[in-house]
Amino acid sequence: MSKLLTKHIYGDIIKIEDYFRSLKKPYKVQSTNYSTVIQNDNEKYIISPSYIGFGFMNLLSKLKKEINIVIKENEIEDKKVRWFNYNQDYFNDSDGSMITLEVDISKAYLYSAYYQKFISKEYFEHLLRLKKSTRIKLLGSLASKKRIFYYNELGIKINEEIKKNDDYIKIWNNICFGVDSYMNELTLINGYNKFIFYWFDNLFMNISQSEFNPIHTNYILKYSTNMLNYKWDYINLLNINIENRNFNFRRIY
Repeated sequence: MSKLLTKHIYGDIIKIEDYFRSLKKPYKVQSTNYSTVIQNDNEKYIISPSYIGFGFMNLLSKLKKEINIVIKENEIEDKKVRWFNYNQDYFNDSDGSMITLEVDISKAYLYSAYYQKFISKEYFEHLLRLKKSTRIKLLGSLASKKRIFYYNELGIKINEEIKKNDDYIKIWNNICFGVDSYMNELTLINGYNKFIFYWFDNLFMNISQSEFNPIHTNYILKYSTNMLNYKWDYINLLNINIENRNFNFRRIY
């Protein structure tokens, strides 16, 4: 077999698949949240919104190496992640608006992974210097599911499968659970009656910036605060709008 030719492109997936179909050779399509790979025995096209270079792949390889050591040495318990929570007392009316304090936790998932000893200090400090999108892509890859579709020489799908790593998914759930736990502890420290809702790593409370208490027993995290106006409607689903950002508590499932 000749050497596989790999190309990174940002083109139209449909057109690229049409090209592979025109070759009259069996091919497969692999899809994740971050990229799509179309290949046969001779050519491989990687289509993604941004370039996935050797630097990123090297970091991903190091992450999996460290995670594999953790999995080998520990029994990882799976965790039920909530992702969000809200105080029904603030949403008894069908709609409304108020001024709220937003607490934005900086690099919450990276810190969670580090404090739970899923990654080394060296790797943690390296990721601290990277942009947010790269950090999220790296850690989020632990929960990725690869959907693979196989086609014959006529371009007809003959098989499909889903590949995932259950142990990696458990690690990712534990990382997210750590952020959930932090949000819940901040809620208790500052008073549940002041708690409005949290969404991933953003907490919203009915207090001023000076009243907010960031103390946490396990994590030392950086955060920023803003006073914002939010509106909500609660009919068949709870939808909150904050400065042109929408938080839909039903859609997440």
